[in-house]
Amino acid sequence: MLQSFRWFVLLTVFTVVLAGCGATSGNGGDAGDEVESGEGSVEQPAAQTPAEETPGEEPVSDEQTVEEPVAEDESAAEEPTVETEFVTAGEPKEIETTIEGMPEKVTVTPYTIASYGISYDMRTDMGAPEVDSDTRTVTYATQMGDDAAKITVQVLENTSVNDAVAQMKEIMASEGYGGGGAVDDNADAASLPFKAANYQADGYYAGFKVFGVGEHSLVVKHSYPFDAGDGMAAVMNEMLSSLAVKQ
Repeated sequence: MLQSFRWFVLLTVFTVVLAGCGATSGNGGDAGDEVESGEGSVEQPAAQTPAEETPGEEPVSDEQTVEEPVAEDESAAEEPTVETEFVTAGEPKEIETTIEGMPEKVTVTPYTIASYGISYDMRTDMGAPEVDSDTRTVTYATQMGDDAAKITVQVLENTSVNDAVAQMKEIMASEGYGGGGAVDDNADAASLPFKAANYQADGYYAGFKVFGVGEHSLVVKHSYPFDAGDGMAAVMNEMLSSLAVKQ
């Protein structure tokens, strides 16, 4: 009886020891071992190490200098050349004129060709002139439908009035105004005496007037359609009446 009791105690102790060893082996272990669950084994994530930082651009410190853009040397740039204008315009002004026998007020612009002492007024409606300093020519033009009215002022250097008249007759013939054009001496329609010739061709009035300017000649040439005859005649009279030459 006593012997049976001893075997029972030993069996109990052995069972307790086995139970303790099983518990230790089931709960211990390193991270990443599989843990059994009802649905199967789930792998535990391994411990992560901090990601390596990507080196960035080195910030500019207070002691570092930032290169400033180099300013261009303005003196090195070529300065634009300014040529003396052959003709200069003054401030427009209002004058009284006569158009188709009726007095009217119109605006004119005074012009000066200073190197030859020439001055005159031109109807502002004729617009800004086209200037050719090489040929000493100033051209005023305005469009009238399909036609155009034009007045040209030109200085012929070292040219007598008679020679200038001969040149202009050749020019008029080359433009289709051949024949006619008798040259008249006239001092009534202008402040200065001149020689003139007038033409008609292809629905246009045309002609020229030549003034003596010392050893040079001043030529005023015109052309305009018949329909603009009354108005352009007034423009020409205004210009001629204002013309002055300072000898």
